Amino acid sequence: MKEIKNLNKLAKRILKAIKEKERIVLYADSDLDGTVALMTLKETIGNLGGDQPSLYFSDRRQEEPGLNETALDFLKDKAPALLITIDCGISNFKEVKLAKKIGFEVLMIEHHEVLDRLPAAAIIVNPKQEKGNDGFRDLATAGIAFKLAELLLGRNLSGDLREDLLGLTALATIADMVPETGENQLLVSEGLIYLENSWRPGLQALFQSSVVSRRLSTREMVRKIVTIINITDKEGDWGEVYLLLTSRSIEEAGKRFERFLQKGAERQVKIEAGVDEFKKIALFQKDAPIIFEGKTDLSQSLLGSITSRLCLSFDKPTFIYKITEKENIGHYRMPDGLSGIKAIGSCSKLVRRYGGHAAAGGFYFQEKDTIKLKQCLTKYFQQK
Repeated sequence: MKEIKNLNKLAKRILKAIKEKERIVLYADSDLDGTVALMTLKETIGNLGGDQPSLYFSDRRQEEPGLNETALDFLKDKAPALLITIDCGISNFKEVKLAKKIGFEVLMIEHHEVLDRLPAAAIIVNPKQEKGNDGFRDLATAGIAFKLAELLLGRNLSGDLREDLLGLTALATIADMVPETGENQLLVSEGLIYLENSWRPGLQALFQSSVVSRRLSTREMVRKIVTIINITDKEGDWGEVYLLLTSRSIEEAGKRFERFLQKGAERQVKIEAGVDEFKKIALFQKDAPIIFEGKTDLSQSLLGSITSRLCLSFDKPTFIYKITEKENIGHYRMPDGLSGIKAIGSCSKLVRRYGGHAAAGGFYFQEKDTIKLKQCLTKYFQQK
C-alpha cells in the first residue's frame, strides 16, 4: 500500500516528543488550509495526552510569508523545541538554517511545489517530493494533516473526532482549490456530509448566516463561505480564521463572521480599484504575452486577489508586485495548463525567493532587476 513519503517517520518523531514531554511549536500559514491543518495536529496531540503545543500564525501583512526571521526572533525563547511548519517552509532555505541555529528541530508538513533542492529540515512531509501521481500528490496541507492524525491516533480516532476533522479538512481542501481527484475526492465527498451538521459553534454560525441560502447544496454553501473567510489576517497573536473556527458560542462566532463580512466589503472596494488601474495598462499592452506590473501603494494582503482577477479577465500569465524600499513582493497567477513556478524557476537568478503551485504563488526580487525579470518571463512564455 502506497504511503506519503516520511509520514510514518514524522508520526514516530511526534509520538516520541509527546512521550518525553518535549516542547512543540506549531507554526502555520494563517489561511484556511494552514489553520485547519494546525487545528488537526493540535487536537491530535491533545487526544494523545501531550502537552498543548505553542501556536504561531504567519502574518502576511507584517512579515514575509512562511518561516521568517521576525517570527523566529519572537519564538526563540521556546527553543529547544520541535518546530513544525505547516503549509509553509519548502522554500525557506535560509530560515530553516537559522531555526536550527536557534535550537529548533524543524519538521515540515507542506504541499507547495518542491524547488530544485530541499531545506535542511529534519523531516519533510510533502507529497510532491515523489514523482508521478499516487493519489496523494495534490493533497492540501489539511489533507496531509488528516492522514497524519489517522496514523497517530489509530484506533483511538473516535467516530466523533474523525467526523469533526474530516469536515474541517473538506472545508480547507475546497478553499485551497486543489484538484479534487484521488485522496482529495474521497476527503471532500465524505467530509461534506459532516460539515454542515458540525458541533463547532464557528461552523454552525457560518451555515446559519443570512449570506448562505438553504436552497444551495452543501458544496455551494462552502464555496460561498470560503470566499468570505479564507483570509490571512491576524488578531493579536492569533489568526482570525482560527479564532472563528474555535469560537466557544454561536454568538461569538456570529460576531466574528460579521467582522469578516465588513472586512470583505472593504477589501472588495480596494481590489476593484487595483484591478481597474492595472486593466487600463493591460489593455494598452494587449499584445504582450504576459501582464507584469507593479506599484508602491498596493496592499500586500490584496496582491493575490488583484492578480487572480486580472489573470481571469485577460487569460494570460499575470505577475503583479508591490514596490518597496527593500525589495519588490510579487504574486503570480496562471491560466489553465501553464506553470508559474516553472516560469519563475527559469528566471531564478533574478529572484531572491519564490514558491507556490503551478497556478499561483509568490516571488521576491530587487527593483534593479525588474526589466530583466520581465524580459526573462516574457521569453519563457513566448516559447510555450
